[in-house]
Amino acid sequence: MMANKKTEVLWVETIKGVGARAARKNLYHIKGSDTSRGSSPVAIVGGYWVRGDDGGGVFCWDTSSHTGDNGGTIIVPIGSTTGRWKRIYDELYVDHFGTKADGSDDSGAINRAITAVGNGGKLGFRDKAYTAQSPILAENLRGITLIGASGQYGFNGSRIIGSHTGKAILSLVGTLFASVENIILEGDTANRPKTGLLLGRSTAASAGDHVFINLKVQGFYSIAGVYNVASEGNDWYGCVIQPNAAPFAGMYMSQADWPIGVIGGLVGSSMEQNNFYGGEIGNGDTTPGSAGLFLDCGGSTGHHHFYSTFFTEGGGDSFIFIRLGLVDGLDTTFPIGFHDCFGEGNATNGLHLSASNNTSWRLAGFTARNLRFQSPLTNNILCDDGVYLVAPEISTPWMAPANKPSTFSRVDGGSLSLLAESAITINQLRGSSLTTNVKPTITTSIGNVIRDLEGSVYSIPQPLTSWP
Repeated sequence: MMANKKTEVLWVETIKGVGARAARKNLYHIKGSDTSRGSSPVAIVGGYWVRGDDGGGVFCWDTSSHTGDNGGTIIVPIGSTTGRWKRIYDELYVDHFGTKADGSDDSGAINRAITAVGNGGKLGFRDKAYTAQSPILAENLRGITLIGASGQYGFNGSRIIGSHTGKAILSLVGTLFASVENIILEGDTANRPKTGLLLGRSTAASAGDHVFINLKVQGFYSIAGVYNVASEGNDWYGCVIQPNAAPFAGMYMSQADWPIGVIGGLVGSSMEQNNFYGGEIGNGDTTPGSAGLFLDCGGSTGHHHFYSTFFTEGGGDSFIFIRLGLVDGLDTTFPIGFHDCFGEGNATNGLHLSASNNTSWRLAGFTARNLRFQSPLTNNILCDDGVYLVAPEISTPWMAPANKPSTFSRVDGGSLSLLAESAITINQLRGSSLTTNVKPTITTSIGNVIRDLEGSVYSIPQPLTSWP
């Protein structure tokens, strides 16, 4: 450390370097008004723990400040009752609060940084792998932005490795209007968090209206890669939700916390308007019953749409699993839509619609337009007994030789264009339009129009003896 009394600048090696020599030269041991060291209003610091670790910067001494120390933008020297070092900055990074990105625990430093930027703040992550041994909590905030370095073009990207068994790597519970961009959340193989990203409400008040851009969720989790309970109005652009293993789902969305592995501290409510643009949703887990996307639907679930999203599943039940009736015992009457989506992997089913408790539940306005599954093992679309589709619009494009059968319980109204099926079974078809390239098996048919690919119209319920 050298002092220049004429320019009133201190050159300081670190903010918090350790060791006998380093401690004497860190900012916590220097007071800007300490006349024994030469009064200096500005300090230029080379690093946080060591020089060049991206944690240093320029600090100005505020003689009259009594503000508490936050370890990043405000430094209170040892023994100082009045006077603080305050960082001068255009952008803030987690490194400014003491992250090491060397495998040791960075969660404390990251959480201090989030607290410091607060509502409306912006916090950056560099092209490093940070380790979190406890959850990162960006909770009950308004308008916070977390932005990392892109993982493309030879860069590793900004990666947060969750190595703990807590509720999440990153929690936005209770938060509104957050933006998360270019960040990778990775669950540790041995110490698996419950989820990578946790969204939901801490009270009955709304939470959500977030924007996620190029977010990636990978690694290992004890429940799901993303776990969303009643967080609404979220937009997802080019996000890849693809855990290596998550026994319930790559992404789980519900009105309530309790139907599957309970995380706790979440308040159920309406669950609407999550929109996905491109990207991938999947799961490498082969646990029976697991899914890529798992929607638990109730009376206030809907207006979720997926546009050109790619679905995968390493095994388990399905690429897309939709369960009706369990969360609140009500029909789902708000629309849910899949538009030009594609699935590939080794799931038993492509799309699986399930009715809880062996009861009939309505799903109204469901859209699956140009929905294509490359390689489900057993079924293209499977609707369990009790799934009652009202005015659906479903189309599966022709794709031999990978065609699989589709089964429907009851369909009222709407339009079905089923061209990717090796067989079609419908228990009840009422007032609908059906176009197909195979002869369907329909138990009860009332007022339908059924066509083959040549445009021929067939009368129902009379037997389809003239089917090609």
